[in-house]
Amino acid sequence: MIAMNEIERKRARRNLNPHKPALLAMWLWGKRYAAQGGGSMDFWDKLTEQEKNSCRECVIRVAKAPEEEK
Repeated sequence: MIAMNEIERKRARRNLNPHKPALLAMWLWGKRYAAQGGGSMDFWDKLTEQEKNSCRECVIRVAKAPEEEK
C-alpha cells in the first residue's frame, strides 16, 4: 500500500508540473483534455507521437521567434 501511495504522489507532482509541450497540447486540444478525466501529463501520455512532436516543434519555434513589436 505504501508503494502505491508513492506512485500516486509522483503522478500528482508530474500532473501539477507539466512541461511546455504538454501545456501547449492542453491548450490546442482543450476539449479532448477536459474529456479525458486525468491530469495534464496523463493527457500528454495519451497523445500520438506525431501530436507530441508537433507540440515540441511548436514550442521550439515560438521560443526562437522575435518578440512582438508594440
